[in-house]
Amino acid sequence: MDINVTVQQAREPVAIMHLSSTGLAAIHKIALLYSGVPEKDSHPDLTHSSTARKHVKLLSPQPSVDKALETAGLKLFFKVFHDLDSALNSF
Repeated sequence: MDINVTVQQAREPVAIMHLSSTGLAAIHKIALLYSGVPEKDSHPDLTHSSTARKHVKLLSPQPSVDKALETAGLKLFFKVFHDLDSALNSF
């Protein structure tokens, strides 16, 4: 799995990760970390918290990734943006 990370400056530094659909598990794990949910207690219902949604956002997922997010029910947990400026300004 290739994950490329860059940092953009908004009101605070924002890490931008580029990854393929194989990174869905990584996205889910990041959301769990921001939710404060212990890994051993991870359950999809616990991931949907305002804390995770505040810190983890998605930018223009590729169609295959978007479909995988929808199928897995993960689109409920993340705000999706279609342009970088809007995404950066949301932090």
